[in-house]
Amino acid sequence: MNLSASPISSFYVGDLHQHKLFDVTEAQLHELFSSFGPLYSIRICRDIITCRLLAYVNVNNYQPADSERAPIKLNYEMFEGRPLLIMSSQPNPSLRKWGGQ
Repeated sequence: MNLSASPISSFYVGDLHQHKLFDVTEAQLHELFSSFGPLYSIRICRDIITCRLLAYVNVNNYQPADSERAPIKLNYEMFEGRPLLIMSSQPNPSLRKWGGQ
């Protein structure tokens, strides 16, 4: 499989407990989400100005089908004492238009 030619697809994992993010590592998240296919990247998000950890994570997969399975299988599953809230996202800002236009 040629991963470099594959489109990148993303999903957002939100509503994570901010204090628990200090204990959660990208390696733990990689282990959790890599069961759905090869991952391009995982990023625990921070505030741009304060660098404070925010309560969400962006996960990027190589294949759209991989990003579609995670919300179906893991949405509302417990992780570090809180339910996961997973939604698909569009990593390309030029494609983030209302009505899919």
